[in-house]
Amino acid sequence: MSLLQKFFPTVAAVAATVAFVLALGWYLYRYFSTARVSARPESRKGLSVWQAFLWVLAAFVVSRLLLWLGGLAGAWLNDSASAYLARPSVFWTRWDANHYVGLIRNWYVNTGDPRFHIVFFPLYPLLGRGLYLATGLEPEICAYLISNAAFLGCGLLMYLLAADTYGPGAGMRAMWLLMLSPLTLFCSLPYTESVFLLSTLAAVYAARRGKFFWAVCFGALSANARMCGMATAVPIFYELLRQSPRKDVKHFLFSALKVLPVSLGLLAYLGLNWQVTGDPFRFLTYQSEHWSQNFGSLWNTVEYTARNALEFHLFSYRIGVWIPQLIAIFLTLALFWAVWRRAYPGDMGYGLIYFYVSVAPTWLLSGPRYLTALYAVYPALAVLLRKKAAFALLAIAFGLLCLVSGGMFAGYGCIL
Repeated sequence: MSLLQKFFPTVAAVAATVAFVLALGWYLYRYFSTARVSARPESRKGLSVWQAFLWVLAAFVVSRLLLWLGGLAGAWLNDSASAYLARPSVFWTRWDANHYVGLIRNWYVNTGDPRFHIVFFPLYPLLGRGLYLATGLEPEICAYLISNAAFLGCGLLMYLLAADTYGPGAGMRAMWLLMLSPLTLFCSLPYTESVFLLSTLAAVYAARRGKFFWAVCFGALSANARMCGMATAVPIFYELLRQSPRKDVKHFLFSALKVLPVSLGLLAYLGLNWQVTGDPFRFLTYQSEHWSQNFGSLWNTVEYTARNALEFHLFSYRIGVWIPQLIAIFLTLALFWAVWRRAYPGDMGYGLIYFYVSVAPTWLLSGPRYLTALYAVYPALAVLLRKKAAFALLAIAFGLLCLVSGGMFAGYGCIL
């Protein structure tokens, strides 16, 4: 065993943990002091909703085309180009996507292998099943329609949120970076990411505009799409504190009560577990026994990720899972620190909670996918990349990575 293999995992774990703890302390201070964002809007005049949607549509077409072409290249390298052109969905409906399609077709059951699919939160399959029952379309088609329609909505809300906070220029940059982000390929596939991100953005944007009833409603939907949707309570609570002239303890406690209904989404999921299996927490048992996942720590995740990045016996998994996961964790932490004075406290408070909950589980295989759905990343990048050249370079890099990730996923299935 080389010195790199012996010491690198521990050093990486220490570095990530220290960076996270220090960032958490700083952002907690900014959050509870209700500090206002230091960045100022670059321009007062923004796009209309219709104009913004046209830009979102253009970015959507460009990014999805790059992913599709990357998939074609991967299939060609795998001697499967003709099959890809004849039926590309076979190459894209992989891994958990098949489980979501099964839920849309048959809903949750308590027999056979599909009983383990109770671990998947219900909002996305519920929407797909509703479309399936209403139209008679194939479940797979319904899944793709829901995912891509939701992702278009994500692009629009990302523009509106970032433009409202930092100005329309930042809004446009944040939107393009979201649409070009290479692992948003999952937002166009039968996965929950686009519906989760849409409900989260809707909750945060409603809170930013002072529409707290709708913010809590969308927050509950986010918590019904994924467990970490509960974290939408963080930016909603921040807005309740920031937008009120009252700063006393009574207002603090009353605001906390106002965000409690976000938990209704999680409670509805627990009720589904109870209705299907007789145990409201059965999903935890299946996650542990069937997927080897329990709640762990950032230290543990970084340590085994670094070790597997160096030593895992399948090279395709090293370059498709472990190395990207390690890079994603450290780049996210680096971004938090790069914008520590300028980022919006409510967004970054959410970002730190979401980050930890997403990457802490044991035997994490999908860290980059989870971090791709962290909405706070894109406004933060927009703030960081104010110079056109810097933004253009990252956008080009993202575009090239779309080709690579599309090829790796569709051609080889080595991205989870």
